[in-house]
Amino acid sequence: MSGFIYKYLEDKNEQFDFIAVNRNSNSILGYLISSFLDIPLLIVNYDSSRWKLNNEEVSVDGLNKLPRKLINKKGFIVDDAVSGGTILKESAKILKSLDLEVKDIFVVFNRKEDNAKEIYSKSNLILHSIFEIGDEEIETLMNTEDNDLEKLINEYVR
Repeated sequence: MSGFIYKYLEDKNEQFDFIAVNRNSNSILGYLISSFLDIPLLIVNYDSSRWKLNNEEVSVDGLNKLPRKLINKKGFIVDDAVSGGTILKESAKILKSLDLEVKDIFVVFNRKEDNAKEIYSKSNLILHSIFEIGDEEIETLMNTEDNDLEKLINEYVR
């Protein structure tokens, strides 16, 4: 995943000020990518009433790691998988409410049947995925012997 994002950044000559991950999704993936790319990590929680640090409700942790003012800071969200769900869209909304720019979401895979790319584009978000798989591909993967998986997975890489 880090290589996928790194290639995108290189190809588009993009620079980002932060990486964000939702607290209820794959925080470890966010931490690993943040460490690999040396970009600060923000952890977003869209239900701050359930998350407190030092007795204060938290909607975004890590803001203190961003140098200078928050205005005009640009970042992206990472997760392992996405359907058409609301967690990542809500995370983007919270970040935008803090004057942080978010337009890109990177995931390992998205489900074809859920039309996630379309759904996210309606929210002005661009969904980047390594794999786009559906029920048919999942069934094929589940029925493939371990020693043949690498070849099959390479066929699915976008």
